[in-house]
Amino acid sequence: MNETKAARSARNAATSLSIALSGSGGSGVMTAGNLLLASAARAGAYGLMVRTSGPQIRGGEAAALLRLGRQPMNSLGDHFDLLLAIDWQNIHRFADEIVLVPGSVIVGDPDEGEPPAEFLARGARYLPLPLKKMTKAIPGSWVNMLALGLAAALAGLPAAAAEAAVRESWKRAETLQANIEQIGVPTWIEEDDAFARAVLGTTSKFPRWAIAYKFPARQVTRLVRSLEVNVGRTGAVT
Repeated sequence: MNETKAARSARNAATSLSIALSGSGGSGVMTAGNLLLASAARAGAYGLMVRTSGPQIRGGEAAALLRLGRQPMNSLGDHFDLLLAIDWQNIHRFADEIVLVPGSVIVGDPDEGEPPAEFLARGARYLPLPLKKMTKAIPGSWVNMLALGLAAALAGLPAAAAEAAVRESWKRAETLQANIEQIGVPTWIEEDDAFARAVLGTTSKFPRWAIAYKFPARQVTRLVRSLEVNVGRTGAVT
């Protein structure tokens, strides 16, 4: 039986995660995107990335659009599960490319202002996080490395994979350790149940952060000493 387009889309959505990293030119979102892709590869996952940027030669808006999953893929998804914005400079221009849905999550720095109305109008949940202040807490670290660690943690990638990807590509030895520490900062997501639950959200009936375990059926041997049979008026035996 041929798989319908809707069924294929649902199956792919269940086995992949789409992430958009955005920021103004020079904020390092493309570097973070490339390193996130390398982290996924080191963790045994598949992925692809598309770059998009504004018309400005330098300093304009930019976004790295990624899709990560357990199986090979050849295109981006129909929507993005996570929009992680270092700042909001002209990101509204990407509204047609970064499609969000009610189940999507927006993470951004409240000190940079509010998310554009174009994204909030689609029902995505906004979770403010002081990215710049968190970066300043570790002198010498860069905000795009915090974004990398956050995206990797939310995607379920091990911190060791992101750290290895950064060590392999880093060119400035004097700032390496600070940024390695910054990548590890988001591991608190695993310990902060409230934040994790807010990110995962719920379906129409059940929370996505809850896992139900069904105990196996108990099997025992019984000795049957007698059997009573009732015949109903329709002839059914019960």
